[in-house]
Amino acid sequence: VGGNSLADRNVIGGADFSGINVAGTVSSTVDRCQFVNNLIGVAANGNTALPNFTGINLAGSGCLVDRNRIVGNSGDAVWINGSDNNVVQRNRIGYTVNGNGFLAGAGVRVSGGGSNNTIGAPAARGVSGGLYANTIRNMLQGGVLIESGSNNAVRTNLIYDNGASNNGMDIDLGAAGPLGNDTSDSDDGANRLQNFPVVTALTLAPDDAHPLTDVSATVSATLDAAPGTYRIDAYFSSRCDNVTPAGGRAHAQAFVGTTQVTLPAAGGALSIKVVLPTTSNDPVIGLTATDAAGNTSEIGTCFAMADAQSDKIFRNGF
Repeated sequence: VGGNSLADRNVIGGADFSGINVAGTVSSTVDRCQFVNNLIGVAANGNTALPNFTGINLAGSGCLVDRNRIVGNSGDAVWINGSDNNVVQRNRIGYTVNGNGFLAGAGVRVSGGGSNNTIGAPAARGVSGGLYANTIRNMLQGGVLIESGSNNAVRTNLIYDNGASNNGMDIDLGAAGPLGNDTSDSDDGANRLQNFPVVTALTLAPDDAHPLTDVSATVSATLDAAPGTYRIDAYFSSRCDNVTPAGGRAHAQAFVGTTQVTLPAAGGALSIKVVLPTTSNDPVIGLTATDAAGNTSEIGTCFAMADAQSDKIFRNGF
């Protein structure tokens, strides 16, 4: 449905239920079930709302949702409705061509035990930019809500300015608001309630010739989790919201880098380091963790760029 060229694009609006509805009897693969480059919930001008109730209802499995503009709908933009193995990438969700939004529903909702879905970059992919990223803004109930299910990877997306006061959760496990970490990550729930990394320090590389936003930085953090391999993603944002639990939460306003770490057989808390280019003027940083199965955490607590330390030991002339 749709295609790469403008001539293939569909305008899908005005449906009482879903603009696109994939029935639960569908079991496909992403090379055969595709929704590409359509306008869903908005007119051909990209600005005037033509609301469906839900933009896309994926009750069936194995479909690709790619490069659509999904905005103006009365409810969720994309609903992964108890289904598996769907891929949602490179969509513009919640905002029109001129940047406006209509504040309704969630950007992507995963419910009914939906598992093994990919929202953004694949779980293990070591990407350095936004090739796979969805941009999700202006959604009343938040960016990506994983109410239930497991192994749902949410990586490299740009998610910010959601919620009635622009402070909505970017990634919300259990649709319960910001959750704290637990010791050894022993609890279970949506995406196994994967713990997020906690930033403990930020060290800027010495470079007298450039401002602080043009040098590399080493982010030190701890991850309290089960043994295994994890992909750590870092995001900058302009502010810190949702201050309960203590520490507040960063947003996924700018994706700045990733690294892979392995926790030893004993599990538990492990100190990790991520080297990033500090190309953003945004004042806070937060991290997510995605395990090898694809369970992505919420975005972690904020660490202020103002608290960064300069590595003066190796500065020329020190």
